[in-house]
Amino acid sequence: MSVPTITMAPVITGDLKNKIDRVRDAFWSGDISNPLEVIEQIAYLLFSRRPDELQTRAEWKAHITGGALNCDIADICKIVPTDSKGETK
Repeated sequence: MSVPTITMAPVITGDLKNKIDRVRDAFWSGDISNPLEVIEQIAYLLFSRRPDELQTRAEWKAHITGGALNCDIADICKIVPTDSKGETK
């Protein structure tokens, strides 16, 4: 009978471990110690950041093209062409 070989998963070390520890410490100092709550908060931060990035990108494109940014109620932004006076065409 042969002895089964146990393969160890790679251990997180170095700079990545330090970054993870800083994030964990930040949540811990904010009184969030449950790992599921930490995951929930990180997911919330990631998904709430995306609309802001899209808005910033749309504003930059409007600035570069000289257009005006027109956003509707659902925050769907479109670049509207403007004339030399800055008025929409």
